[in-house]
This record gives sequence, C-alpha cells and structure tokens, in this order.
Amino acid sequence: MKKIMYFPLTVLMILGALAAPAYAQGWEEGPEGPRFYRSTGEVATNAWVKGPDGKERRVGRDGLIVTDDWVQDDGDWYYLDEDGLRLKETWADLLPPKGEEEENEKDRKYTYCFMISGKRYTNSWQEKDGKRYHFGSDGKLETGWILDNMYYTDEDGAALTGWQKLKGPDGKGKTNLYYFNKRGKLFVPDGEGTYRVRKVNGVSYCFSEDGAAQTGWVNIADTAGRKDEPITDYRYFNTDGSMRTGWYSLRPPADYDGKYRYDVVWFCFDRSGKPYAAKGKEYKGSDLVKMNGKTYLFDRNGTPVSGFAEVRDIESEPPRTFFFGTRKQCFLQTGKRKITGSDGKEHVYYFRSTGRGMTGVHENMLYYRGRRQSADSGKTLYRIVTIPEEDGTKGNYLIDADGRVRKNAKVKDKDGTLYETDPRGILLKINGDDVKEGRTFDAPAEPDADPEVYL
Repeated sequence: MKKIMYFPLTVLMILGALAAPAYAQGWEEGPEGPRFYRSTGEVATNAWVKGPDGKERRVGRDGLIVTDDWVQDDGDWYYLDEDGLRLKETWADLLPPKGEEEENEKDRKYTYCFMISGKRYTNSWQEKDGKRYHFGSDGKLETGWILDNMYYTDEDGAALTGWQKLKGPDGKGKTNLYYFNKRGKLFVPDGEGTYRVRKVNGVSYCFSEDGAAQTGWVNIADTAGRKDEPITDYRYFNTDGSMRTGWYSLRPPADYDGKYRYDVVWFCFDRSGKPYAAKGKEYKGSDLVKMNGKTYLFDRNGTPVSGFAEVRDIESEPPRTFFFGTRKQCFLQTGKRKITGSDGKEHVYYFRSTGRGMTGVHENMLYYRGRRQSADSGKTLYRIVTIPEEDGTKGNYLIDADGRVRKNAKVKDKDGTLYETDPRGILLKINGDDVKEGRTFDAPAEPDADPEVYL
C-alpha cells in the first residue's frame, strides 16, 4: 500500500514559484532597436527608463527609445534629442508637437525653452543676455503685441523697453509712439477720458487709452468739435511726444471752432502746456500775462493781441486802453508812442508805466485813453474837449492846435470868441458868460490804429 504524503500550503507555493520561468531585467537589442525588458519579461512602453549609462530615456508604445521628437507626460511636453535624452535648461528651434502646428505652416520651426526637468516653459517670462522673452500657453516664443497688448516683443522675441515707434495691435494705420518700462510693460494712463497727460522721466506726454503717445494738437478735455470750446482745452505735443511749452508758431487746431486772421499764428504755452488765452469775450486784468519783463494779452483763441485792446474788470468803470504794438511785437507798450491811424496819419499817444492809456493832462498836453487831443488849426485856434475823468466827473478843457492845455488863459479864437480857463485849463467862461454846470462840448478823439499795420 502506497503512503499518501501531505505538504503544507506554504511549501506548495514555494515549489510553484520555483517552477515559474525567471527573466533578466534590462536592455536587449532587437532587429528594430533596443528595448527594455522588465523582470516580468514584459517590454516597457510609454515610460521613462534608465539606460546602461544611467540616464533616463523615454520608450514609446512600441517599446523603442523615442528620439528627435516630442513626448507628452502628465500634460507636460518634453523634447528628446537624437540620443533620446531630454533637452534641459536650453533653448531650441523645433517643429511643434503634432496638433500644435500653425495652419499652412506645417514646416515652420518655433523657439522653445526647457526647464531643468526637461519640461517646456509655458506662460512664462525668461531672461537671456539681459533681455526678457515670453513663452505662450503652447510654449512658443511670442513676438509682436502680447499679453492683452501690454507688451511688445521684437522679431527675436525680446521685450522692447523705452520709447518705440510701432503700429498698433491691429497692425493698421499709422505708426505711433509707445513707452515701455524697464520690464517691458506698456505705459497706459489710468483715469477716465480719451486722453491723459502723464509724466515719463519728468517730461509730460499725452497718451490715449491704448497707450499711444500723441503728437500735434490734442483736445485733452474731449470737447473737440463742441461749439464755443475753449482753446485752453488743447495741448500741443512735439514729434517726439513731449509737451510743448513757451512760444511756438504753428497752424491752429483743425477741429477747433475758432477764427484766425492768419493760417499760421503764434501761441504761447504755460508750464502745464495750456495755451494762454482770455477767459471771456471781454478782456480782464487777470488776462494780462507777464513773461521775461514784458506783458502780453491773448485773445480767446490763444492769439497774442496787437494794436489796441480794452480791459475792464468792473462793468461800471470806464475801460482801460492798452496798446500792444505791431504783430511782430505783441507786448504792452508804455511811454510816448506815435501810432498810425486808419486815416493814414501818425498820432501821438501816451501810456503810463502800467500800460494804461493816459486820460487827462500830462506834460501840459491833453490825452484821452492814451490819444493826444488837438484842435483843427485850419479852422480854429482852440478847441473845447469834454473829457470823462477817471473819477467819474467830466472836464471841459481848452486846448490849442498842438494839444496844449491853456491854463489860466483869457484868449480869443479866430472868430473873436473869448475863452477864460482856470489853473487846470478847465473852461470857465465864454464871452464873459459862465459855463453852466453839466454843459459838454466836443467829444474826444478815440484811440484808432490802422489794422493793416498793427493786426
């Protein structure tokens, strides 16, 4: 009788394991190339494995080492060189991975940058040789306007800094000036309105909402084309974008609803770039501008005034008359002046040190708002002129043909009329009869200048 032998389960398992075939893990050369075999005898696929040199490589679905191609692992892209090694900490011009090619540019290479791990950079700034470069969501080096048009990179991908002349993001229209800071970010002013004036390195420039610096005339208050818009809403910017200050001769703004005598006129801009201009239709004392020892007056259109101008601060007061010379001068004149009138003749004027035309007696001559009065020597020896005094009263002055005031006089005219005056030259009697209070005589000659000479 045979004996039946019983073995514990653990022993049976050990015997079974000894009976299973064993495989050597490692690389094995085949007709298509080397493959990596695991200890189970399976070929490694779609995995990272170390080669005999200890460097990690990638094997594809067929188990063969991937070379000169892209591989994607856990959403990240890597590029393997001709030896199957990852590109690391380097830049390379490569064809994009399948599916990321640009339409109609299947053979175009793009610049990529890789991390120390071999992953390609995406949505990232990288620096090289002191310049900044940006790689987009697909890892490609970006050029032109990028990141919501807040940066501009040149053909090599380097972010531009400082002032640049470029076409706008749409690539159409004229070339504009833009300013980018040291990190390459476009300067875009904050605040409301189409245009904003801001300083860059201490110099004022005007920027539109898209960051384009403006040149020429700009209405910074968005009132262009509006009826009765003031010229003070405008600023003028040079060809380099900097704001103009001081005197400048140029054409008026094309969209300004103002009237000018000449196509090209002089403007003067204050430190803030605002054109000097009168605030209203009537000139006020506050409209007078002092610069470099001279006084100027500008009309509502910003044109410097020449010839005569009346300035009145209070409606009830008589206007003050000023003279600003010829168009080549346009500054306040003082002292004695000979001014050509519309009659073509020169007439004598006197302006005080303040520029105000003299009304009253100066050096024994009678003036009204700066103009010397005189009698018509061809008809009469004397003339009685009623002058509105600055204190509101009126004086009847007796003057001769030269405009001299006859004081304490008792004289006869050509027709025998007898005149008597007081120490001021005010007429007291005519032919022995007292001059009644309130009586008036000849109105004074008004200031008058030939517009062809002074305007």
